[in-house]
Amino acid sequence: MDLSEHRIAFGPIPSRRLGRSLGVNNIPAKVCSYACRYCQVGTTTEHSVEPRAFFDSGQIRAAVVAHLGRIRAAGQDADHLSFVPDGEPTLDSGLGESIAALRELGVPIAVITNGSLLWREDVRARLSAADLVSVKVDSVCEDVWRRVNGPHRDLDLKVILQGVREFATAAARGRSPPRSPACCSRCSWATDSWGYCCSDLRPTREGLRRHVISSMISAYIAGCVVAYPSCDV
Repeated sequence: MDLSEHRIAFGPIPSRRLGRSLGVNNIPAKVCSYACRYCQVGTTTEHSVEPRAFFDSGQIRAAVVAHLGRIRAAGQDADHLSFVPDGEPTLDSGLGESIAALRELGVPIAVITNGSLLWREDVRARLSAADLVSVKVDSVCEDVWRRVNGPHRDLDLKVILQGVREFATAAARGRSPPRSPACCSRCSWATDSWGYCCSDLRPTREGLRRHVISSMISAYIAGCVVAYPSCDV
C-alpha cells in the first residue's frame, strides 16, 4: 500500500459537537471493518478486523503540529483533534501512542469510531486515552446491520453490542475515558430495540436527536423498512 501521498492532518471542519475539529487521518482509504452503503469515502477496498500499524506516533504528531501551526498562522484554531480517518480508526494498533503524542499540544482529543472492535480489550484500552469517543451504532437488528453496514465476515453483532455496553459502562463509572464519558452519539434503533438502546448503552440525548433521521436515511438506501418510535429525543 502506497502511503506516500496520504494526508494525515486536515481541516479544521466546523462541527456542532466538536467545534472547530482538526481531522487526524490515521487510516488510509479505505481500510475498514465495515462497507457502509452510505460512506462518503467510497467503497471499502480492504475489509479488516485486525489492528496493525499504518503510521507511527511521530509521523502523526509531526503532521498535526505542522498543520496546527499553519491554521494558527492564518488566524484559526482547533477545539478538538479528531481521529476521523478514511477507514476505521481503531484498526490502528498505534492509536493509543498517537493520542499520547498529541496530548502535550493541549487540545482535547476525540475519536469517531463505528464501534465494531469494542469487543476487544486492547481496543477499549487504546480508546481510554481520548477525551471523547463517539460510537456509531446504526442498528441493533441483524438484518438491517448487515445490509446497511456490510460488516466483515468475522464480526458478530451481539459481540459488538456487548463491547459497546462494556465501554459505556466503564465510562459511566469514570474509568474510561478518564476525562469525559463515552458518547454513543449516533445511535438509532428499530422500535423493538429502543428501550435497549436508551437503558443499556447510555446514548446522549443530543446524539439521539441529531442522528435518528440520518440512520433512517441509511436504512432507506439499503432497502430496509424500519419503524422508528415517535418520541421527543
